Amino acid sequence: MNWHSLEEGALSEQPSILPNIVHSNDGDGLDVEAVVEQIWVELGGAVEHAIIDHVVQELLHRYENARVKAFVPIFVHREALEQLKRN
Repeated sequence: MNWHSLEEGALSEQPSILPNIVHSNDGDGLDVEAVVEQIWVELGGAVEHAIIDHVVQELLHRYENARVKAFVPIFVHREALEQLKRN
């Protein structure tokens, strides 16, 4: 599912405790655009998309050699959100 296909406001209704992790259409990883948009909404638009994307990309790079990939999207979302809230 692509965030563009969601009704306006639907992302803001998602609970922030358990993020709505979106995988790419090809099933080969994380839909980074959707995660960036979700984090942007959770931060109330206070942080630019480019900054969020940079943080998400850095975190994804850190997990690229993880043995178990299933939880990487959750870790990336959580850590990016925490890092951006601190700064």
